[in-house]
Amino acid sequence: MTANVPHKQLVGSSVLSGRLDPKVWGRLPVRNMLIGVDGMMLLSGYGNNAIAPGSSLVTAGALSNDSTGHVLTSGASADDVAALASPSEVKLGGNRFALQCSIDLVTDSAANDDCAIFLGFVPPEGKADPLQDLANNDVGLLIDSTADIGGSFGLLKKSSAATLHFSSIADDASASQVDSASLGTLSTTAVSIKMVADGRGKIKVSFDGGADVEFDYPAVEKGHLILAVKNEGTDASALGLGPRIAFGVAE
Repeated sequence: MTANVPHKQLVGSSVLSGRLDPKVWGRLPVRNMLIGVDGMMLLSGYGNNAIAPGSSLVTAGALSNDSTGHVLTSGASADDVAALASPSEVKLGGNRFALQCSIDLVTDSAANDDCAIFLGFVPPEGKADPLQDLANNDVGLLIDSTADIGGSFGLLKKSSAATLHFSSIADDASASQVDSASLGTLSTTAVSIKMVADGRGKIKVSFDGGADVEFDYPAVEKGHLILAVKNEGTDASALGLGPRIAFGVAE
């Protein structure tokens, strides 16, 4: 029996609600990753129990679950963070991996207008706080900006903007952060996010069902998956992660 998710799909047909997208997961050995063989898998809402609010995956802030899904909420002080991270550091460079979820700002508030959001991969030092301040108190600098601790990359919304970018900083203390052109704008309406690495030096990102945008794989060997929101001001910020989250890496 194959270890892969069936990936036959009629051209032009949509993915049924509550299913993994076969275009993303059809060539990954999901069953093997679920039992920890040749990789790892984090699933919530795809036939599995939701991640509990008291889960050890929540490294900062608070997590709640309701009918619309997971919500990460930071504290109300400046620079407070809410973060959900994979339990272990995974091998990324040279491996295939995928991330599928949806995100939204939950409520239209001053706090969410000036918060930073990150969905990506960071070294262990960044699990509880993946972002730092730029000039003028703009939050949006990845963790590996001052020390050679591992490198980071992923999808980033800075606190000074509503747009999402593919951002990276290489595994090099002297490297500067690279931010792509805007992939789309975040609001209180949930948008689907899919990120797929082919293990051969390319990453494809889909924003809200749009066409894939391809990026060169940054020089980052390993890291923790992290989904995080960070304040700039002095009000709590909330990041909606939707009812389902899926991440897997095939080593």
